[in-house]
Amino acid sequence: MISLTVGCASGSSPSRPIAVRVSPDREPLPVDWDPCLELADSIPRQLGFDPATRNRVSNLSSDEDGYSGCEFDRIMPSRKGSGQPQERGFLRVVAEGVNVDGLGQIDRSARRITINGREAARVYESYGNGCWIYMALPNGSIGVRLNAIGQTTWVPCDQIEEAARAVEAVLPK
Repeated sequence: MISLTVGCASGSSPSRPIAVRVSPDREPLPVDWDPCLELADSIPRQLGFDPATRNRVSNLSSDEDGYSGCEFDRIMPSRKGSGQPQERGFLRVVAEGVNVDGLGQIDRSARRITINGREAARVYESYGNGCWIYMALPNGSIGVRLNAIGQTTWVPCDQIEEAARAVEAVLPK
């Protein structure tokens, strides 16, 4: 078992350090909640994503029995004016059967939050233009990711908590 204590970069400190235990030597738990089957079209639609682009995604570094993911695209006209490239982004929701105590897979940018009363962690990507929120489940975690592709005026991290609240509302309690 690996035990990590993670803090935040300067300028953004949580109220207390975040401790995470990950057991890489154990098999992933079976994923009981499949976002591609469980998320109604209304959820990506209310967030500005096209439910018709629903696409199953996998985690190449994980056992497929312990991971289930779904992705939705958004393509918007450029806010920079006509003739400019369209703005693109995606919403990814993953259920992971990794034994993570409370907060999911986190890195140094993690910030402890709650989503609809559920313990969670917000993670800013160190690469690209995106954010994750990981929410605790009794048998794993749910990750919600928003990401912009290329240059865009849309700021995914401004909408990540709204997206996580929408997903959390349909999670098993």
